[in-house]
Amino acid sequence: MIFNNREICLQKSEDVMPPSEWTKFFINNIQPNNYEKDYPILDLGTGSGVISITLGFLGYKFIHASDINPIAVDLAKINLSKNLTDCEINIYKSDLFMNIPETRKFSLIVFNPPSFERPQRGRIESFLEYSFFYGESADQFICDVINTAPEYLLPEGRMVFLAPSFHPIMRYITTAQKYFNTVKIINSKSILWSKYLTYIDEIGLPVEMITQTIFKNNKVINSDYFSLHMIEAQKNG
Repeated sequence: MIFNNREICLQKSEDVMPPSEWTKFFINNIQPNNYEKDYPILDLGTGSGVISITLGFLGYKFIHASDINPIAVDLAKINLSKNLTDCEINIYKSDLFMNIPETRKFSLIVFNPPSFERPQRGRIESFLEYSFFYGESADQFICDVINTAPEYLLPEGRMVFLAPSFHPIMRYITTAQKYFNTVKIINSKSILWSKYLTYIDEIGLPVEMITQTIFKNNKVINSDYFSLHMIEAQKNG
């Protein structure tokens, strides 16, 4: 995998989601900020660590990352140490912010979240499923992250996250506006459903688990595509 003319060397695991089209959209559109580079940043739900690695390639020197999946934590440690030899690296096993020190403040929080409601069959059953399923309510899961993030940000910090069009985008924006001075969609991309479902099948998740939640409550109706939005929420002191 190539980013910014540099090769990313990634070790992979069948229990950790490999970089997807969503990941590539994120890393190709994150805009670095020189102010942020002098302070720690947090990659929430890091997975294989590829977003942290690209931020390191962009000049960020103090990389913190977390994941609820212990296999992802171990994998990210390997991948970050292999690719970022001149960065300070801290990786936490954490359910979102749960194990992040409350005294730690970041200039940037990036979040490529799970996007699908938990299937009707009940609890999440594998580590890989944590990359896709977050619980029973998209509204509450993402809004909880938005509500908590400002507590971990510096006065001029920002949060950047992805949300697909079958999520309540306007609710996320309205929630973020309570805590951030500026909230906006900074980029969008159309994703072909069939291509994405092929990716799901290739990594070993039953496609019916995803389609069961995709079409729940008619969230997607007769469409070949969905949109992926990159949302930026900025504090201004």
